[in-house]
Amino acid sequence: MNAKGHYPSRRADLGRQSAEWDELFKNWWEFQRRFWGSREERKRLSLGEPEDVEAAHDTVAAVVRQGGPEAVALLVALNDAGPPDDDGGTVGCGLLETLIHEHGDALVDVLDDTARTTPSFARAMSYVWLSRGHLLPETEDRLARWIARPAS
Repeated sequence: MNAKGHYPSRRADLGRQSAEWDELFKNWWEFQRRFWGSREERKRLSLGEPEDVEAAHDTVAAVVRQGGPEAVALLVALNDAGPPDDDGGTVGCGLLETLIHEHGDALVDVLDDTARTTPSFARAMSYVWLSRGHLLPETEDRLARWIARPAS
């Protein structure tokens, strides 16, 4: 929560200029495109090329590893910056799933609130796969309406 008692929800709340965010998001999505692209594109990625695309991937992954409301805000903005043909699956199946697995108990309030108020984030959460017993039972119960769960 910020000083006003709100979770970060805009790029400005995360301490970067808009142009910096646009560049970070553009390069992260370019990493995704190349990751699923040609053999040559995948080979270049494995070599850390292009450097700015690799750096964007690493920067976003580091924020997710740290957790916190800032990571949720970053994923909301990253998801919203995605290409028109992505319906939240790329962020949901990857970074968001990692965030929930690693920090879900601590972030349950912000995750639930953000999903309730941001439809695109709720769609991304629907791609998260969570097995029973991974988080506290009360966390799983709160997130159950948003995330996929294997049959019991």
